[in-house]
Amino acid sequence: MAENVKFTKEVWSRMRAQILKEIKPSPETHEEVRKIADELVEKLNKISPDEIQVMLTGSFAKNTYVSGDVDFDVFVLFPEKYSLYDLQNMTFEWAKKFLENWEIAYAQHPYIRGYYKGHHVDVVPSYKIKEGEPIKIRSAVDRTQLHTKYILSVITEEQKDDVRILKKFLKRLGIYGAEIKTGGFSGYLCELLILKYGSFYDLIMAARDWKFPVAIDLAGGRSERLLRALFKDDAFIVIDPVDRKRNVASPVSVDSLSKFVAAAHVFFLNPNASMFFTELKIMKPSEIREKVAERGTSFVLFEFPKPD
Repeated sequence: MAENVKFTKEVWSRMRAQILKEIKPSPETHEEVRKIADELVEKLNKISPDEIQVMLTGSFAKNTYVSGDVDFDVFVLFPEKYSLYDLQNMTFEWAKKFLENWEIAYAQHPYIRGYYKGHHVDVVPSYKIKEGEPIKIRSAVDRTQLHTKYILSVITEEQKDDVRILKKFLKRLGIYGAEIKTGGFSGYLCELLILKYGSFYDLIMAARDWKFPVAIDLAGGRSERLLRALFKDDAFIVIDPVDRKRNVASPVSVDSLSKFVAAAHVFFLNPNASMFFTELKIMKPSEIREKVAERGTSFVLFEFPKPD
């Protein structure tokens, strides 16, 4: 695409269709995989007591996943009367009956992962939160069930596709994933950003002008200044609509946020589908020095105190 192409809605509409052809699963494929996921959930429901609910969560349940990147997040929801020990032991016992090559893994608390009919599965024990009651978090993953219900209640089909596009954009930049080693954007954060701005196009238009720390409250009611005071150690603040004491974007590092803002600005200046698919080349210091020497320019750095 020519360098002088402007990032208009018309240009983006054509490019968006091109990108979705590559990253959106077909309805037939989604339905086929959905049957497998539902089958596993049904099997777990049958062998667990009636008071315990098995729920499919995550990007597959919300249909915001990128084609070829399918896994199942299955939550086993227990009433409060069960201990954390019971949650884990009972969940693991049931899951082992159906998962192949299973192993116990650890995040904020133990869960079991393995494969079911060729698909990667995480089975996570959690406490059930009743709708309409105050949120009482007893384990670190309890909010996930609420996240799934919230997103499904407000997101449109078009926005689901824009979430896929955002995820692909971030993956290409190497900043998708909330793990410590990545310090990037979680899937839930991607969904909230699309809900906040309405579309990938409008997110790019906004993000290129973000000033740090970025503060977003989808529900409103709290100023950016207040949010920055409440979460003063975070570069990126996005309040969780289902738990307003929590910052969904806290795992995002300054480096990852800076990469996203810079990429949004580059994409605005030169919209090109290659930014979603070509490998990102990181220049070595020697290559940077060579380019600077070719241009015959020098860097001048000014340092001054931050103004009030």
